Amino acid sequence: MRKACREILGPLSDYLEGTAGEKVCKMIEQHLKGCKHCRMHVDNMKMIITLYKSWRNERIPRSLSLKLRQTISSEIRRKRK
Repeated sequence: MRKACREILGPLSDYLEGTAGEKVCKMIEQHLKGCKHCRMHVDNMKMIITLYKSWRNERIPRSLSLKLRQTISSEIRRKRK
């Protein structure tokens, strides 16, 4: 990951939530114009946020919730290795 890509990761949540300052927004938007990888990452994050907001009141079966938690935990452990 390039240094410029790492620099936008910190303020990215504020940017996506609409709470980042104008200077930060301009910096991120400028970076996204030239970085396809980060643009795809931001697009995916926007999609996840949209899905979460539309589904957050839905109840999911306990078995699915447990499977999801196991999968996330396994992925985190795998990436730490």
